Amino acid sequence: MNKSTEDEILATLAQQDSMSVLELSESLNLTKADIRYHINKLLENSIIQKIPPETGIRGRPAIRYKVANSYFSHNLVALLNALLSTIPINDDDIWKIAEYYSSLITPEFPQSHISKLNALIIGLNKQNYSARWETQFKGPVIFFSNCPYRQIALNHPIICELDKQVIEVSLNKKISVINTIVLNDTKNCKFQILI
Repeated sequence: MNKSTEDEILATLAQQDSMSVLELSESLNLTKADIRYHINKLLENSIIQKIPPETGIRGRPAIRYKVANSYFSHNLVALLNALLSTIPINDDDIWKIAEYYSSLITPEFPQSHISKLNALIIGLNKQNYSARWETQFKGPVIFFSNCPYRQIALNHPIICELDKQVIEVSLNKKISVINTIVLNDTKNCKFQILI
């Protein structure tokens, strides 16, 4: 894998809103086949993204590519740490945030308990939780193999309470915290659904 070619493609794309394979080929003086090869590698790693062709244009418009927003560095951890350190958050605030967050990740239409649980897991996994659930003697248990807020939760344990509240709001059930990365210094978080 020729890393320098991919770096050149990224640098060129970063300077433009988007570019087609032909435009990249002409700009970098490479064949379209070479560009496509490296574009596919960058797409596989989610470093760039496809922009669907515009509709209503005559002919067959070219697919365009741009650098994915997630590729650029950010300071969100520092910003959230600063906000959580300076703005006091009470239980009512956590509940409001949980209600809002839950509305983003779970459907609103009525479902069975199992369907709600499955929908919650799908929604959490879209948010990088690596979540799963399993049935245990006392009732279902939800596991998070990844906490997307790990860097923040270590300084602000209230984030673990937010995770608990999101589950409670989404399932309309009380939740008991068994493990969290902050509470037990574990790699996984574990929440018991009380039935």
